[in-house]
Amino acid sequence: MNKRFPQPPNGFVFGLHNFSFMFVISISVAIRTTSRWFKTETERKILENENLKSKLSNLKMQLNPHFFFNTLNNIYSLINISPEKAQESVHGLAKLMRYHLYETNEETVPLSGEVEFLKNYIALMKIRMNPNVTIETDFTIDNPTTRIAPLLFISLVENSFKHGISPIENSFIKITMIEHDQILAFEILNTDYHQKTEGLEETGIGLENLRKRLALIYPEKHNFVYGYESKHFHVKVILQL
Repeated sequence: MNKRFPQPPNGFVFGLHNFSFMFVISISVAIRTTSRWFKTETERKILENENLKSKLSNLKMQLNPHFFFNTLNNIYSLINISPEKAQESVHGLAKLMRYHLYETNEETVPLSGEVEFLKNYIALMKIRMNPNVTIETDFTIDNPTTRIAPLLFISLVENSFKHGISPIENSFIKITMIEHDQILAFEILNTDYHQKTEGLEETGIGLENLRKRLALIYPEKHNFVYGYESKHFHVKVILQL
């Protein structure tokens, strides 16, 4: 004799089918929602990246005319005093422009290139220095191929020469860059001879420009401090590369 199992009530069967249908619909909606979220998130990141590049480009463009204008002024001041030094300065400026125009278009460059650029700039500035000025430099780089964002420190070096030197009083500039184990420390200590309020404002603009660039390129991977003490200005940047 065959034993018959009791049949589930019709309401139960209907409920089971209804649950299965709703489950499939829910999964479908979840998949579409997740897909839409990923697409939106991807588009947001693309826009953020484009916005970041735009901001960095604007900050870099602010640096370009200011840097070359000041360098040309320095060369102009030498023409009547020493044509030979002016000619040497033009050659030095050509080296700076070559690097600036053709080798800094990437997001990062070899650290060796930045060091060479800074050394060339310092050599250019030394041409017109008086005997009362002492300039010390120390570039100790363990790995020259380490990559870094271009032109980060030139505004600091430029400011040290512009505001750290007196035509009559003893002056000094000490520039140090040390790289070890992907940590880079850049430091400048110099006498400070701001001639007028505009000089203070200009220095502040350069420091603010660098602060913004560091925040965009090395978020939570940098330390940037500076300050005045008597007739000395001190600035230090530490980067985790």
